[in-house]
Amino acid sequence: MTTVTTFLAVLVLATAVLLAVAAVWLARTGYSPRRRGNDPHCRRCDYLLVALESSRCPECGIDLNPTNVVHGDRLRRPVLIVAGIGLLLLSLVLIVPSANVVVSRIDWYQFKPTSLVFKDLQSSGLRTAAQALDELKRRGESGSLSQANKRRLIDAALAEQGAATTGILGSSLVDIVVDKWAFDAMTDAQRELFFSQCQRVVLKVRPIVVAGDMVPYRVEHSSRTPTASNHWWVSCETIDHALDDQPPVVHDNGGGSSYASGYGGGGSTGSEIRCDQPGEHQFNVTALTEVFNGPFGNRDASKLAWSQKRKLQQKFQILETAPPNYIKQIDDASLAAAIQANITPTDLSATRSNNQLGLHAQINITNAPENLAFDVVFRVDGKEYPISTLTMIKGGSTHYSIMGWAPLDKPPGAVDVILRSSEKVARKTVELTSMWKGELIYPNVPMADKTKVK
Repeated sequence: MTTVTTFLAVLVLATAVLLAVAAVWLARTGYSPRRRGNDPHCRRCDYLLVALESSRCPECGIDLNPTNVVHGDRLRRPVLIVAGIGLLLLSLVLIVPSANVVVSRIDWYQFKPTSLVFKDLQSSGLRTAAQALDELKRRGESGSLSQANKRRLIDAALAEQGAATTGILGSSLVDIVVDKWAFDAMTDAQRELFFSQCQRVVLKVRPIVVAGDMVPYRVEHSSRTPTASNHWWVSCETIDHALDDQPPVVHDNGGGSSYASGYGGGGSTGSEIRCDQPGEHQFNVTALTEVFNGPFGNRDASKLAWSQKRKLQQKFQILETAPPNYIKQIDDASLAAAIQANITPTDLSATRSNNQLGLHAQINITNAPENLAFDVVFRVDGKEYPISTLTMIKGGSTHYSIMGWAPLDKPPGAVDVILRSSEKVARKTVELTSMWKGELIYPNVPMADKTKVK
């Protein structure tokens, strides 16, 4: 419908312009017709030059010479003048609305100088910045953006990719990097920076640990890959550890590889190390970070675009004994209702493997009102079975999948889910130095029997 409306508006506008031209011709012909006769007149003021006493025009004073004298009289034709004016008014009535339709259909922003469009790209207004980005992308795709301006836009995208916080355009600015016209225009330095910024990696170690406790650590990585194409993804794998330049005793391998994609997706791997010598120590981790192009998580079907071994280090301190309030206990019973309302155990089920009964559950946490560290216990017929542990920082949200074994003859139809605060659990975390003290009970939660499902 828009195309038809525009076509009709253009047709009406063209007709109106032709009518306006005809109107001007009629009015001009009626007001200034050809001269007829031989009487001399002043070319400037049309004064009738008869019975003169000097060589100057008595009316306007111009020197009279053959070039300033014309012959014949103009006999105006009022009918043509009126007809021309009427036709001109009609053409204006048609021109104004049709021109408005045509002009409104034109994207005038496309004619804005590139330097000013780049200025708009830095605007604090989302609409202005987004319009500027769309226009720069259009010029890049059409080939009308110079190589220098392509790289200027790429620099802006890379600056956004490396920024500590997400800008007003979100991931949209970063997405242009993988458009073929932009990717081909990148310098080697820009391409290297792009790949190195596709993943952020940080090592976190519990800063103060009591001798006898294991030292928990976590390698966190987050993705800053473009989201316009879902073929870019990253992998992070811990491949080496060192404690004060010596191989440490590691509880396990740290969880292997962790994958992520998109602008803000992430993951982590972690474990614990043994260190009982009081004093300051340094833990070193070597993480292999890789960038792939292809199906998410499928190394065989994806192309390895870039890889780098990153050296991460973090200092921590071992204390001989736990100081007072090493883990601050927040003994506030008034928080119990809010905490329980924000934690939901769901999808409880029982499976069997090698004659052992496995109990599973999903624990959903939304906006935790306080730091939490719990032992998760299932109670069946008055007897308790430790299943797993659960931790969350204040304000955090997550979905825990937990599983434990219980020496039961048959799957229970329902269990009481008990979340019991535990300082021991808190001391095994990287960040918790305080925790809510208390116990939550979710009675008679149904459990599905999946022991016979193959």
